[in-house]
Amino acid sequence: MSYPTASNAIKRLEEAGFLREITGGNYGCQYVCDRVSDELAEN
Repeated sequence: MSYPTASNAIKRLEEAGFLREITGGNYGCQYVCDRVSDELAEN
């Protein structure tokens, strides 16, 4: 997958509320999906 394609997909998932950026930077950003994280924490 190309960088522009991946970047666009991440942007769309973030705007839809599925992903949240947790690093606070512009380079090497990391994201979390709170719905998945919450499920994993319960089990």
